[in-house]
Amino acid sequence: MFFTKHQVKQGGATHPLTKKENSMSNSLTDKALVVIAALGGKENIVDVYSCITRLRVEVKNTQIVEWDKIKSVGALGVVTSGSVIQSIFGSEAEHYRDEIKRILNI
Repeated sequence: MFFTKHQVKQGGATHPLTKKENSMSNSLTDKALVVIAALGGKENIVDVYSCITRLRVEVKNTQIVEWDKIKSVGALGVVTSGSVIQSIFGSEAEHYRDEIKRILNI
């Protein structure tokens, strides 16, 4: 495996960080925040639920959803059914659901 190194500042010190470590440090909270923004923010989200592989979010306006941003945090696909946006996250779908609900306090 080949990794390139990046410099990361922590507490005034600079530490090397590989790309693999950098992608692993992209927390579920950060990814959930991207999904929320891509769905049009809290004001566009009506309900959040999931099945085993899909995060399902009912939204007020499907026209403002940014599909590519959802895919950028790991969704294998994004489809719509009426006002429900279904993002395919595999076994992570329930984790996304829980984190989004926690962030939105719903």
